[in-house]
Amino acid sequence: MGKLPGQDLYCDTNSIIHRLDARFKILASLVLMIVILNASTPLSLALCVVSLGILLALTRIRIGSIMRAVLPLVFFVVISALLNLYAHQTGNVVFTWNFMRITDDGIHASLFFGCRMIVLLLSASIIPLSTSTLDISDATERLMMPLTRFKVPAHEIGIMLGIVLRFLPELAQELHHLYAAQISRGVYLRKRSRIPLLLSLLVPLFTSALRHADALSGAMEARCFAPTYERSRLYPFHMGKHELIAAGIVVLMSACILLANLYA
Repeated sequence: MGKLPGQDLYCDTNSIIHRLDARFKILASLVLMIVILNASTPLSLALCVVSLGILLALTRIRIGSIMRAVLPLVFFVVISALLNLYAHQTGNVVFTWNFMRITDDGIHASLFFGCRMIVLLLSASIIPLSTSTLDISDATERLMMPLTRFKVPAHEIGIMLGIVLRFLPELAQELHHLYAAQISRGVYLRKRSRIPLLLSLLVPLFTSALRHADALSGAMEARCFAPTYERSRLYPFHMGKHELIAAGIVVLMSACILLANLYA
């Protein structure tokens, strides 16, 4: 059975990417996203696509799960690409109508920007697809530990991130159930009833969020939870030879992409 909207994106396939340290995956993903944003030629973008295809193949995650992680954001990519279409006015004019003026340079820039943003979204999806929410929050906390010297509450930020990552999918799933329930009751029969439908969704969703927050605070208090105490892990993070080899591969990929910008 497929996952409902808003459920956790994590897919446990026990692949090589899944077994890597979560801290390394976050840092490597940030490096790759920066490199992808700096891809300025078709050759460098093609190398990004090839590198990303290899990484996604190593995760052994189904294409449907990958698409489900990216599709909700494709709308914003399309809007941004259309804005680039009108922002570039150089080159030969292809189409004009009233105030609209589309050139061949604008079309090329729009297509290039759209492809680069889709590649960026796919690279960012590797983290939630191959790393559990608990590992993401703990890894973020560990990476922010050096900032505690500057009075940055790394432990509290890690806890808040873990709570958000855990309960946002729950709320999204509950919103889906509320919407289906209201539709089955005939609330959305006419176009004029959209505002009552919105109210019928927001009020119970807000009540459910407060109920979840109260239950969570009670559970943490019953377990004598204190954010100042350092937590232990059943499976501690460990950087080994696999992370070293993966770091070398990431550096090689990044160097090839950046060199393609210079010599293409």
